[in-house]
Amino acid sequence: MTTLRIEGLVKRYGSVRAVDDVSFEVGPGEFLSLLGPSGCGKTTTLRCIAGFERPDGGRITYDGEPLTDIAKGVFVPPNQRKFGMVFQSYAVWPHMTVFENVAYPLKVAGGVAKNEIQERVQEKLALVGLGDLGARLPTQLSGGQQQRVALARALVMDPRVLLFDEPLSNLDAKLREHMRFELMELQSGLGIPAVYVTHDQAEAMVISRRILVMEHGKIAQMGRPDEIYERPATRFVADFIGLTNFVTAEVVGSAGGGRWSVRCDLGERLCTSRHEHSPGETVTLAVRPERVEMSLDAPADGNAFEVTLRNAYYLGPYTEFFLDVGDLTIRAQHSFPIDATPGQRLYARVAPEHCLVVAESPSGDDAC
Repeated sequence: MTTLRIEGLVKRYGSVRAVDDVSFEVGPGEFLSLLGPSGCGKTTTLRCIAGFERPDGGRITYDGEPLTDIAKGVFVPPNQRKFGMVFQSYAVWPHMTVFENVAYPLKVAGGVAKNEIQERVQEKLALVGLGDLGARLPTQLSGGQQQRVALARALVMDPRVLLFDEPLSNLDAKLREHMRFELMELQSGLGIPAVYVTHDQAEAMVISRRILVMEHGKIAQMGRPDEIYERPATRFVADFIGLTNFVTAEVVGSAGGGRWSVRCDLGERLCTSRHEHSPGETVTLAVRPERVEMSLDAPADGNAFEVTLRNAYYLGPYTEFFLDVGDLTIRAQHSFPIDATPGQRLYARVAPEHCLVVAESPSGDDAC
């Protein structure tokens, strides 16, 4: 099975560990995203995979073949790894035609007949929807078309792995959304591993089979998009992926089945945790805005708390509400209208399974 495997990867810049003991693998046809803020180590990890950076420790293999093994002194240069790289800046040569840009890697590699270059370039241009634009210069193309040129150039060598370094960040929002789906369909058809670096959490959620969230050079959490969003392991992950209300609470005691009774500004509530806790312990609760249920009247089961509507903002698909609970302000999102005015008293509730205890910092168990 053609699996890309990274084991114990370390990269230092002086005293800073930009990548700190990172391990993961990407299976055949899998699209994996490295997600995180600037400086978290995601691009450095990608550049180590590509061979543009020499790690200080760890091992990188493809289909069992060692490409980097620091302990054994193995380091295969990037031009021999047969990995395709698509950069953020397109990196197309303005003085060359589209055809010449795509053909360039084949000419540099040498040993490829002229008629074969013609066939392979035309095949890749057709694959990315530029089959009739080979004679144009990059300056005559849109940003999306230039990105397709960069993608065709990465594909022309029939790469074993595709690597993407924030390739859509220079495109406008509408085109960026369209290109996400194009990349997914293209990579799915090729059936090769892909590693995609982005700081855009919505982008990662859409295109990835798995997401690897990085924080300070380490893996904060790795899993399917729905796992990362619905069950964030740490406050950092919950805060970086989507919007989250954070509430400080004190543990009252266990309610069984992974549920705990806690006391906080929302009253005494049930929450869910993957960890064990002690009475009196201070914990952080994470609640997604769309999980805050709202009503004008108190629910019959009484499992609700009173709030005061501070403001409401209509955003098309949903309305965002800012609710005051004592000194705490929480956000709620609803797709249906609620006929209320600022200052009005309302009722809110959160189901225990959507009120999660999150760790303040990643632990070994949370990493993957």
